[in-house]
Amino acid sequence: MKKQCEHCGKNFKAQRATAKYCSVNCRVKASSPNKSYDREKNLAAFQKMGLVKTEWITTGIKDFDALTKIPRGRITQIQGPYGVGKTTLCLNMIKGLSQQKQKVLYIDSEASLNPELLVDLEIDAEYFTLYNESAYLEDISEVIRVAAKSGDYDLVIFDSLAMTTTKAIAENDITASNIGQKAKLTHKLIQLTQMDFKNTNTAFVVINQEREVIGSYVPQKYTPGGSAVPYAASLIVALKTIKSWRFPKSPKDGVYSGHEVEATIIKSKVNQPWRTEKFKLYYPKPVAMPQEEVDAPAF
Repeated sequence: MKKQCEHCGKNFKAQRATAKYCSVNCRVKASSPNKSYDREKNLAAFQKMGLVKTEWITTGIKDFDALTKIPRGRITQIQGPYGVGKTTLCLNMIKGLSQQKQKVLYIDSEASLNPELLVDLEIDAEYFTLYNESAYLEDISEVIRVAAKSGDYDLVIFDSLAMTTTKAIAENDITASNIGQKAKLTHKLIQLTQMDFKNTNTAFVVINQEREVIGSYVPQKYTPGGSAVPYAASLIVALKTIKSWRFPKSPKDGVYSGHEVEATIIKSKVNQPWRTEKFKLYYPKPVAMPQEEVDAPAF
């Protein structure tokens, strides 16, 4: 069949219906960057329009940073199953920021953060603010709105969206249907804070869980809280691990020091998506129990 080359415009005999170029040379030239394009000039012009060059926050994990860092002024969602290392990854970010004397607000809706773990990671309390007074999304939303507007923090971490509830759900009967209650509040929160995070150049990280749909013949996963965060997020990173990725492979004392995690960028407005990187997460050192607790009397 006869086709026209999309680069040079010449007619050529194509062997495939999908052919676009008459030769390898034309294909290479078409895929090469335009050397006459002035990148610096156009970048400056776009910045004058109000577009801001992306600044990044390091995670403190070299292999993860090679995949992506956390963009400032934008929403990032980190998702994965339980035990994969979502919280540990975020605590490493906090460690790096506290060493740079940058402030972090950590919203612990699970009320499970261990102070000894923070000390083990050498996180400076002067640059760390904790909110764990409520798991109601209404209360947490107000805290996030104030933080987004104030610009007092370099990073706000919400751990986790999946474990929050709403006051309406709490007041209803336990058997009542509450479809969409959390999703509505989450959608409103994102609408009200997205521009504030951009204006104050504050990074907002939402930790979310991956859960399986009950009763499905084909395994399906979802993240609680509706679709507002996935749609608004500039970066979504999915984490996964399996039992065989623990190390060392054959510990003599039966104690593992960590496990490998595979991170995949499943959405990105700031860099190239669908890239994957493996990195190591190390467990904190076990805390020695007091002797009187260890030697409890037998009954």
